[in-house]
Amino acid sequence: MDLTVSVVAFSLLTGTPIAGALISRDNGGYAFAIVFSAVSMIVGFALITAGRIAKVGPQIMVKT
Repeated sequence: MDLTVSVVAFSLLTGTPIAGALISRDNGGYAFAIVFSAVSMIVGFALITAGRIAKVGPQIMVKT
């Protein structure tokens, strides 16, 4: 529980200022912020997938 809270707190404290800086850098456009969000989601998906594969192997229909 404590690790989950720290990860969420870190992402909340860093994500918003980074997105704001990217929007400012793009002169009010959202292209850089959209790319940042997409890359963050892809990295998160890869980490979750790697964790699941490390726990149960490459099988898909297995309960953890």
